[in-house]
Amino acid sequence: PGLASIISQGIKTLEKTAADIEQRTRKSSLSQPHRKGSFQAGTLEPRQLAEGQRVLDVAMECLEQLVLQAERGGLTKGQRDGLILFGEPIVLLECVVNRNIKQAKLYWTLPHGILLDERINGRIYEQITDKIQKELLEGGGAKLLAREITARLRSYYPPRIKMLPATDEMVGKAIAEYML
Repeated sequence: PGLASIISQGIKTLEKTAADIEQRTRKSSLSQPHRKGSFQAGTLEPRQLAEGQRVLDVAMECLEQLVLQAERGGLTKGQRDGLILFGEPIVLLECVVNRNIKQAKLYWTLPHGILLDERINGRIYEQITDKIQKELLEGGGAKLLAREITARLRSYYPPRIKMLPATDEMVGKAIAEYML
């Protein structure tokens, strides 16, 4: 199955093969622009920003796959605790990697449907966030997501993932972006 045989099969097969190769090939994130402005962009090196974006992109893909798996009944209740709320996944906002690229903090917030609910005030938001953080850590949702991320990035030594609730500034920026 060389390139000539793929070309002879048609453009759709060629595009599918190219997409497959692109997905499986490790890309240099330093050559790609950082898509989201980091909240600590002034204090982070380009290497940290690139690795943070790479981990965030993979984390979002993994979360989507875990949600699909949960919809099909492939996850136990304990595994989806904290990752899915009322049928909606949590929202991953940012990933900040430390200087030596060994640890990453993955910041999350509640799904947009819950965030935009007018009945949710600051105190209730704090209570829900604390409860979800506890479920993520004790229920295994954070460990499951971190394991999936590490499995995807196993071509090198990925940073250890720690999931934390997003700051108020991060949530405010996320809501503003969502409303646009």
